[in-house]
Amino acid sequence: MVVRTTPLGLLIGRTAKRVNGAFERALADAGATVPAWLVIMNLARHGPLRQTDLAERLGVTGPTMSHHLEMLSDRNWITRERPADNRRTQIVTLTDEGRRTFVRLRSVAQGHDRNLRRGLTEEEEQALRNLLIKVAANISQ
Repeated sequence: MVVRTTPLGLLIGRTAKRVNGAFERALADAGATVPAWLVIMNLARHGPLRQTDLAERLGVTGPTMSHHLEMLSDRNWITRERPADNRRTQIVTLTDEGRRTFVRLRSVAQGHDRNLRRGLTEEEEQALRNLLIKVAANISQ
């Protein structure tokens, strides 16, 4: 008897899509997007960053980064300033409103993570982490 199972890559891909979609909806309900969260989280963790360094951390191009920063600037979540000693770069900084937004969105992200871990024991969670790391390493080979 041949047991047919869903290929592992397809199962992981479908799961990732559901996980990402749920996170996108949770952030949208809080008035944000995943890119906005990633920018705010990086600035909250690392302090002011050059726009190019921020784009590199997020793995996006300069124009894409500019697009997201424009939206965040319009919401008064960040400021961008050109230092007097290097007019070719911009330093991105969280505003007070941006820091408050970070705290609010961090709560959303933590709630999402709690939902993902619901029903898992600590041992199961650690085993899942280890397996995902192994699978990811297989892709790199």
